[in-house]
Amino acid sequence: MDYDEMDTGNEPRVRVREADSLHADFVLENVDLAFANSLRRVIFAEVPTIAIDLVEIKTNTSVLADEFIAHRLGMIPLNSKNVDELQSKMECEDCTQYCENCSVVLTLHARCTGDEIMKVYARDLVVGGGKNEWLGTPVIT
Repeated sequence: MDYDEMDTGNEPRVRVREADSLHADFVLENVDLAFANSLRRVIFAEVPTIAIDLVEIKTNTSVLADEFIAHRLGMIPLNSKNVDELQSKMECEDCTQYCENCSVVLTLHARCTGDEIMKVYARDLVVGGGKNEWLGTPVIT
């Protein structure tokens, strides 16, 4: 079969409207929604990010379960600027669990001393002394 005969003018097209080292604005044409969504998922998967994946709770006297708090902490978007400076946990040869070369340590100290409800915000998380002062800081406060 001659594929030139199949040319119907409806080939997928990408028109880049604007691009720099951090952002790209493009128009994807002549594709169905499933393909566009698959492309979106691949792009997101290739963007290096960090997230809270291990939570150690020393004392919890709140009405919220430890698992609930850990899950909520994992939902906080963290600054991933220069995340490529970190080694992946699987590639890190310096440790058996977590170290400065493959992880960022965040600490939260919150204590409600009164009868009022205390609100704890993402900005209350403190980044431990790592290589990069921005890496791991919450994006939202």
